[in-house]
Amino acid sequence: VLFRSSLQDLFRLPAMMVFGFGLMVSIDLGLAIIAIAYFPVIALAIIALRTRMESRYRAVQDQFGALSTRVQENISGMRTIKAYVQEDAEISAFVQANQEMVRRAMSWSRFSAGLIALTTIAGGVSVAMVLWFGGNKVVAGQLTVGQFVQFIAYLAILANPVLSLGWTVSIVQQGIAGWRRVKEVLVDPPLIADPTDHVVPSGIRGDVEFHDVTFGYTSEPVLKHVSLKVQIGRAHV
Repeated sequence: VLFRSSLQDLFRLPAMMVFGFGLMVSIDLGLAIIAIAYFPVIALAIIALRTRMESRYRAVQDQFGALSTRVQENISGMRTIKAYVQEDAEISAFVQANQEMVRRAMSWSRFSAGLIALTTIAGGVSVAMVLWFGGNKVVAGQLTVGQFVQFIAYLAILANPVLSLGWTVSIVQQGIAGWRRVKEVLVDPPLIADPTDHVVPSGIRGDVEFHDVTFGYTSEPVLKHVSLKVQIGRAHV
């Protein structure tokens, strides 16, 4: 829901910016250009930080997956851990994984917070420049007080989408990184595949017998010269 709302904002915010800019141009073209002078800075910041934000959030998700897997394994294998007295070792490994999770999350948060702070500072500088140059025009009689107040109101319409843009880009990058992780699970082929030349037995009845069988997972056998016979209807040799 949050990602869908952010996608809607990603299309709604530019429309609001164009609308607000058009209203400001109708009052004073020079002030309107000053009001959007920081847009290229925001655009360059988004282009420069977008890939880094996505890669860092992907690292956070990868570590979160590893942390969740470790917790699941420890809970399911609790008896084995206790049997081999590995509680302290597992606690230490969990603490290290948790610290790595915090480190990656802080690395991503710095980029996300930096982008939001940049949009806020740039918007504030734009407002200050409009107040300075617009005030001078009012004093010089080139702009009425009413027009200047109206221009500031339109600037507020333009400023709110810009301030929300950093947060929206951050949420969208999170969604893209999460979707790529899901896509990898859905698209990647399984490591263990069924053989294409397997034999499907049908209608087998009778005794099961192994005679001088040797078995191994690799070149090293684990069972050598095994012979046994299980008669029909019995569950043991």
